[in-house]
Amino acid sequence: MPDLSTAPNHRWAQKLRALIEWLFASARSPKQASGTSQPLDEKAVIDDEAIAPHGSRLRSASPRTREQSTVVDSIRRGLTEVPPLPHVVRELLAELSDPASTARTVARIASSDPALAAALIRTVNSAAMGLRRKVTSVSDAVSYLGYTTVRSLVVRMRLERVMPRPKGQRGYDVEDLWIHSMAVAHAAEALAERSTVSDKGFVATLGLLHDIGKLAINCHFPAAADALVDRSKHFPEESFLDRERRILGADHAEIGAMLGTHWKLPADLVEAIRWHHAPADAPATLPAHVRQASIIVHLANQLAKYCYVYSEDMEIDIIPDELFAEVGLAGPMNRLLSNRVRSAISRAVFFADEAASQPIDAIRRFMRFCSSDEAQHAMSMRRTHTPGELRVRIIESGADSLFPSDTPSVEATFIQPGGREPKWLGKPCARFAGPASGMAAEALVSSVIAHQDSLDLDDTVRLPARFLVRRLMPNLVDLASGARVEICQQLIGRRLRLSLRCDELKFERRFGDGINPRIARRVVEQELANVLNLRWFSEIYTCKEGAILSFTTHPSRT
Repeated sequence: MPDLSTAPNHRWAQKLRALIEWLFASARSPKQASGTSQPLDEKAVIDDEAIAPHGSRLRSASPRTREQSTVVDSIRRGLTEVPPLPHVVRELLAELSDPASTARTVARIASSDPALAAALIRTVNSAAMGLRRKVTSVSDAVSYLGYTTVRSLVVRMRLERVMPRPKGQRGYDVEDLWIHSMAVAHAAEALAERSTVSDKGFVATLGLLHDIGKLAINCHFPAAADALVDRSKHFPEESFLDRERRILGADHAEIGAMLGTHWKLPADLVEAIRWHHAPADAPATLPAHVRQASIIVHLANQLAKYCYVYSEDMEIDIIPDELFAEVGLAGPMNRLLSNRVRSAISRAVFFADEAASQPIDAIRRFMRFCSSDEAQHAMSMRRTHTPGELRVRIIESGADSLFPSDTPSVEATFIQPGGREPKWLGKPCARFAGPASGMAAEALVSSVIAHQDSLDLDDTVRLPARFLVRRLMPNLVDLASGARVEICQQLIGRRLRLSLRCDELKFERRFGDGINPRIARRVVEQELANVLNLRWFSEIYTCKEGAILSFTTHPSRT
């Protein structure tokens, strides 16, 4: 946590203190739905709070210094090697931003690219959409997916061809950038609904394209991209933007604007990309609607970072108070992280995970267990928690109800098509066990998801539970390869409770002998910060020893 006493600028120190106070401010957790049993007790009432995720740090946006013209000219010349933006992308972005557009007009353009049309239909029929019938027309696919999702697919499919990431290069992770940009676009669209910004399509397009400069750095400046990954020991407090400026002579926002100019994107969009990290420093000549769109995306960018830490060196910009009023929003940031914004970001995450043609490794950071060194660092951080504020609760009684003895544990297996259905399909409670390694871990995930699919669950319950088991198990394999894992899934009223038990999760094994369980829970909170901030589950429990993690969904709407 930053030391406020050493802040060089008192005004920014006050803002930083206010933001830190917000991070640990509380809002009541959702109440238990009627008809749902509650076997677990907690001595203190625990409030809901936003948690600074592991790997993130708060930074005041550093002003852009005078550019070194010779370096910038070199970058501009390098960007001329980028192929032109595909015609279908330009047409679709323009049509999607037109208030008079319809699903039919968008589909007409998309259908001119057979691969894109096929991708839209395949995506809308994926598990993420949860449709009960197959969609076969591009027009219907556009209607179901929505303009923001269609934009993201168009940009992803074509830009990864235009600017591929060189093999073996570290640089920026393309999958991470895609998920982050889609989350920002969805969050910006949700914020725009509450703001004075009139052009929602422009805001969503900007949210999706705001980081295209990073793709250009990856593809055309690979040596610089590799150098950007590691923080220099000579500049330990240097921000990521300043590191880009030192190594490249310009940051990714400026490079993105240069690329937009090369692609002949609309001038307003180019300028909005240029100033998306520092709208307060934009020139007075910037049109009002461009400045407002930049502010909305700047806000959405920070909110998305709280809910998806896509980098090991994540910086969250501190927002000047005056920017909220410019777009008709009331600060501070906690008021912006509304259920609508959380839902928008969640929709992007679930979509990316479910609609991908192959598993996305990048998204595993959502629930990544700390290494022993990272855990020691997390435990040493100064925190402002007071008793009763930790959101990962300790099971005080009723732990046996998480793994009921009257439900026998079965070895997890893959369900073979046409084979005999396991007895646990459709049952309200099922227990599975297996080692956390290789095919056995995959079978465990397969069995748990098959049980979920056999229950009558809507997306409120299904998507968080499915995501949880798909992303938690691979991380557990990394932490405790070969260890015995047991998972119990219970449908209780209109909620689903998923509990996992593994001895390798015990606090003393992870963090050393004599560890205070409350301190260990702080580390667990940081590991689960994205999930907690998105409020996917109404309750998350562990036991005093740490061997159990239990997640309870919000009640089903049906």
